[in-house]
Formats: sequence, C-alpha cells, structure tokens
Amino acid sequence: GPPRFLPLNGGLAITVDQRIGADDASLIIQVSSDLVTWTSIAPVTVVNNGNGTQTLTYVTPVMQGRGPGFARMEVVGK
Repeated sequence: GPPRFLPLNGGLAITVDQRIGADDASLIIQVSSDLVTWTSIAPVTVVNNGNGTQTLTYVTPVMQGRGPGFARMEVVGK
C-alpha cells in the first residue's frame, strides 16, 4: 500500500509496508530543513505482519519551532 504519514511528538512518522525478502529495490527516506541538504534516516521499527510483509516505521527529527521540515522517499532499483 501507499506510505502513511502521521504527526508524532513534533516530528513525523512515516510507515511503509514491504514484502519480506524484496531485495530488488531499496527504500530511502530523507529529511531536510532547507530542500538543499538531505539526511537519510533508518527505520526505527520493523514489524513482521505474519503475511509475508513487514511494516517499516521511520521517524523524522523534531522540527517543531525550527521552521519548515521536509521529507522525501526514493525507491532505488538494484
């Protein structure tokens, strides 16, 4: 399914479902405060859904009070 975005303690939680063993592409989540400098973030949780998929949750740094924050997602084929 599509990624889900939810506010979380001044940051943003990004949740993505992925087929377990899907190694033909990598998912890269990056955050920025200025749309120029981007920093990759790793998932903070990976949950096996018991149906051949897993749910990855990424959490952006807290941006509240520091101006705008941006996130982007890239799928890179191997």
